[in-house]
Amino acid sequence: MKKAKKDIKTKELFFSKSMDFLEVHIPLQRGQSPNTSVSYRKSLTSFRKFAFEVKNISITKFCFADCTYDFVLDYSSYMQNVQHLKASTINSRLAALKAYLKYAAAMDISLEQIYLTVNKVPFLTVPVLRRPTISQDSMKAMLEAPTQVTTSISLRDQTFLVTLFDTAVRIGELVKISMADLYLDISEPYIVIHGKGNKERQVGVSDDTVDFLRKYIETTHSEDESSDTPLFYVRYKGEIHHMTERNGERIVKKYAEMLREAGVDLPETVYPHMFRRTRATGMYQDDVDIEMVARLLGHAQLETTKKYAYNSTKQLRSAMERGGRPAINEPEEALYEGADKEAAFARKFGIR
Repeated sequence: MKKAKKDIKTKELFFSKSMDFLEVHIPLQRGQSPNTSVSYRKSLTSFRKFAFEVKNISITKFCFADCTYDFVLDYSSYMQNVQHLKASTINSRLAALKAYLKYAAAMDISLEQIYLTVNKVPFLTVPVLRRPTISQDSMKAMLEAPTQVTTSISLRDQTFLVTLFDTAVRIGELVKISMADLYLDISEPYIVIHGKGNKERQVGVSDDTVDFLRKYIETTHSEDESSDTPLFYVRYKGEIHHMTERNGERIVKKYAEMLREAGVDLPETVYPHMFRRTRATGMYQDDVDIEMVARLLGHAQLETTKKYAYNSTKQLRSAMERGGRPAINEPEEALYEGADKEAAFARKFGIR
């Protein structure tokens, strides 16, 4: 009797829990960003299309019991050999599928064996490509570049670049900083960073960066302004708004192009994240413990930080003191007979 009961459970429709997974579990219970939900939805949609278009199993027939090790292995092979997707994309989709099954098993213990079995499907080996960084001399030139231009925003631009590099924050995190996030008048100055998944962390700043920030604030901010005033802002129709990520990207690009024309050795394309990578890689190569680098970067997983972990060249204990487009949806595939009905059912489960 128990076995029969378990069989009934595993015959539950595979996507019956996907709506709660995407709309409740990911954003509310795990506190992850909307981009994560979008990525997971896209991955589950890909799996749904594989089941329907390749295996000829409708979403109204596909059950948890159908999701076997071999089935998912076939899915992985299909993405590799037919769709010719990158290994990183395939791994991302497999990870989303495993995360969904882990959630389903947590909600229904009878599904645990299915999760454990599918979880054994191997990820692909992703080639480690060394992404470009900026040399120490070229970075110094970047941070000093705004002084070569006499404009009303030169101080803002230089403070922006210095803070971006010193803190190694993401561009999206930098433009979110408000005056209330600054703690500069204490013995160990720091900035509160609002990172991915609404997670906060404290990032220390060097004395040089504090000096830049103070001078910039004295010049561009008033004493009676609200504590939620953006640190780096733009004026639009007489109102102050947070600088956008695109604004920040333009600042970096402008000075990189200026220096490149002057003969400074810089990568062909310079963008904000290259500052973060350069800072993190430099710290690691100066023998700063990788766990400390991970905390600075706000990485939840140490494996993420290891992307910056190129071989160090020397021992150095004073490294910290010396200094370190919107997502575009893929076009829908042409619908064929039965696909429109299948897609309608998919939407009921929160996917496409």
